[in-house]
Amino acid sequence: MGVRTEQVLKSEPVADKLAELTQQIQDSETQKRYLQDEIKAHKMQVSFVEYLGKKSV
Repeated sequence: MGVRTEQVLKSEPVADKLAELTQQIQDSETQKRYLQDEIKAHKMQVSFVEYLGKKSV
């Protein structure tokens, strides 16, 4: 009595995986732009508060 082994692989179609990864990249780029805008807005707020601090002295 012999033992037979075989390797079974399940793979997604390349086009589906590529579309998923492309969407993830686009989502990440959108989030990056949003966060960059948030940083810019916070820097402007800091500058404004610093300006007000200098005016009150």
